[in-house]
Amino acid sequence: MGYAESSILIAKNVAEVFQFLLAGENNKFWRSGILDIQRVPDQPVVVGTKFIQGMKGPFGIRIKADYKIISCEMNKRISFQVVNGPTQPVGTFLLKKRGKGTYLTFSMEDTRERKGNLLGIWKKNHHQRVVGAVKNLKTYLESPAYKQKVLVSEEQKS
Repeated sequence: MGYAESSILIAKNVAEVFQFLLAGENNKFWRSGILDIQRVPDQPVVVGTKFIQGMKGPFGIRIKADYKIISCEMNKRISFQVVNGPTQPVGTFLLKKRGKGTYLTFSMEDTRERKGNLLGIWKKNHHQRVVGAVKNLKTYLESPAYKQKVLVSEEQKS
């Protein structure tokens, strides 16, 4: 069994971080290697919503990394299952209010992983890199670029 976890404090309220993470299309802003991502169906995210996602693989080849939401508790938890690709872990975002910010823990677990073999070692390292990307999420959400994007989005709704 392979497991990786990373936590970070983000200077944004829980509801804002939760909504940003729930909208999987935002992955491209904080995760490297995402070539494309699309919500299916293009409706509000609920348990069962699938995201068709392409990741940059070796030699720039597109690798499928589609996932579906398997559980969701408003402003507290989002879990997803990767449904294809070289690794198919369950990922979980746990969110907790910490002062005016959000304490986020991102974990990935792959019960099919075999310890000791080369693929198992690659998966463990890959999962650790993926959950470690929460530092990029913090940087993005706390950046002026994110603030500007939010303002533009709100103006477009009016």
